[in-house]
Amino acid sequence: LNVPPTQFVQAEAPKVATEATEAATGSGSPRKKSGPAARRRARRKEQKEEKRKKAPSSDLADDRHELERLAQAVAKSRQEKPD
Repeated sequence: LNVPPTQFVQAEAPKVATEATEAATGSGSPRKKSGPAARRRARRKEQKEEKRKKAPSSDLADDRHELERLAQAVAKSRQEKPD
């Protein structure tokens, strides 16, 4: 190998820098950045997933309120009937 040691250092420097940036962005893929259409599709997919995750919790909250209302109505009707 007739390569001076400085070229080894220069070749290693970008590799270290890319590893640091990959760790910061969380993307370890060497692929090209996705285009605007792919980003738009990904964003819409994420929004749909968030909406799907939120919907059952709001339905459960409504059901819980309905059950509480019914329980109060039953308790009130039992108090009114002295059996």
